[in-house]
Amino acid sequence: MSTAEPGWLPTSHPGRPTRPAAPATDWARRTSTTVAVLACLLSWTASSWDGGDRGWVWTVAVVGLLAGIPHGALDHLQAARLLAARRPAPAPALLVLAAAATAYAALAAAGYLLFRALPGPALLLFLALSVLHFGAGETVGWGVERGARRAGTLVVGALVLLVPLARDRSLTGEVVAALDPAVRLPAGWAATVLLVVPAAAVLVAAALALTGRTRAAAEVTLLLVLACTTPALVALAVYFGGWHAVRHTGRLLTEHPGLHHVLRTRGVPAALGRFTALAALPTLVVLAGLGTLWAGAGTPVAAVAATLPVLAAVTVPHSLVVAWGVA
Repeated sequence: MSTAEPGWLPTSHPGRPTRPAAPATDWARRTSTTVAVLACLLSWTASSWDGGDRGWVWTVAVVGLLAGIPHGALDHLQAARLLAARRPAPAPALLVLAAAATAYAALAAAGYLLFRALPGPALLLFLALSVLHFGAGETVGWGVERGARRAGTLVVGALVLLVPLARDRSLTGEVVAALDPAVRLPAGWAATVLLVVPAAAVLVAAALALTGRTRAAAEVTLLLVLACTTPALVALAVYFGGWHAVRHTGRLLTEHPGLHHVLRTRGVPAALGRFTALAALPTLVVLAGLGTLWAGAGTPVAAVAATLPVLAAVTVPHSLVVAWGVA
């Protein structure tokens, strides 16, 4: 590590960097918005050329999943930095990093084992945690009071996750059955979600627009269109890999001292390159695990069911690290 590029490992006084690096968040907003718009256009025109073959939907789903995995690959560095900042006394940087990485791996392993042992309750917990995590990521920059932000978190998180699942009840039911045939989804859950959540999202967008937060209002509206008008797998994959992961990465470039240094001195492309290099090994480990699971899955539905415990396992510590960082 070059001394000109600080912050890859925690220091005794890491602090939180200032946040002047608007180019990173602007890049993330432009990129994610473009991806969402293109996904909508693709979905709306697909019927004219796909001949009823929905194979492209699964292709988009796989690409979106793979694109979204790297955004949490530096969580162990983030956790180490946050842990060092809260220690009353200095500690060796590598020791702090090892402690953070060990705790992160233990949480992920516990999440995976819970999902394998109790798939029904674990699925509900995973969905609830994902709603909160996704929603918090969208509302972090709204600049509204805490109560309004909490309401927005629930609405937007439910919009991007639960609405697509409710729109394709057949696929959702097949995946749940593949996880555990004994699990039964509550009667009327899909109708309730489709009745309540989009209407609440419209109200949230209107409230944002009326209070002068037009960009946030436009983004909620775009997410509403994506969730309600594209195939469920497309909506989920595009949001995860093309929106949530991109915006998380943009924030990470401004918040992590090392990435922030590269961003400030060399620009967004260089910062993204350094992020990619640092994220490569953890990403490859997750991809290898998914590849092993997919190789043993006989159908796409079985592959999705096999993927969920892995996603749940990494979502637990990832969500906690992100929440810790913004607390």
